[in-house]
Amino acid sequence: MTTEDTAIRFDPRHEDESWNPSWTPSLTLGEDDETTSWEDLPEAEFLAFRFRVNAVLTVAGQDFSTTYIPVLDFALAWSWVPRALADDPRAETAMTAEGLVYRFLRQQDQVRISSNLHPATASVPLPVLTGLVDDMVTKAFGLLYGAHPQLRGNRYLLDVSRRIGRG
Repeated sequence: MTTEDTAIRFDPRHEDESWNPSWTPSLTLGEDDETTSWEDLPEAEFLAFRFRVNAVLTVAGQDFSTTYIPVLDFALAWSWVPRALADDPRAETAMTAEGLVYRFLRQQDQVRISSNLHPATASVPLPVLTGLVDDMVTKAFGLLYGAHPQLRGNRYLLDVSRRIGRG
């Protein structure tokens, strides 16, 4: 469940070649654009190097957006937060290769959200946060699979989907 003033949108970055329909999977740290198969494209490509987006994030009317971030890294960073808040009133999540940190403080059924790079704070009911996180993960995987249906057979994506309860 999200609300009109709490939503996520991912806008692929046109300069990131991995969004191009004709892109051939290659390893960022490989030898001279070393190619790989869709099934074997590794975790680092998804969490640090490829499939970059502008994440347009609004929480309770406050802007928590960021630019040029790997879509899956962003969604996975948030994916565990609702479960963590069930056990502890405080949680923090960070991106793999970026200096962006989001902080969460649960007070009864409300969750206060802040970030090291955004001046605002926002509070939403826990069910709204849970819906937002579900929407993030759904949209991230949908964007990846929509751009490259071949990624549905990727070993890393299948494993991470299973681990977060999506597969």
